[in-house]
Amino acid sequence: MKLKMAPPDSINLERINLRRYADEDAGLFFVYIDKNRTRLRGSFRETVVALTDAKSSRLFLKESHKKWKKE
Repeated sequence: MKLKMAPPDSINLERINLRRYADEDAGLFFVYIDKNRTRLRGSFRETVVALTDAKSSRLFLKESHKKWKKE
């Protein structure tokens, strides 16, 4: 589905703040993926296989940012 505009960078509500990942999140993003690899493999197999270290996580997040802005 093509969006008419890009989603916002963040959504701030009374009880929760949501934001897209930032480049500096790559290391922690990898840690979370790595700790939950088995559980995530069923739903996010391609992502789990592709993310092998912080560098691959950084590249994944960069590609996600491009898609975020484009769609």
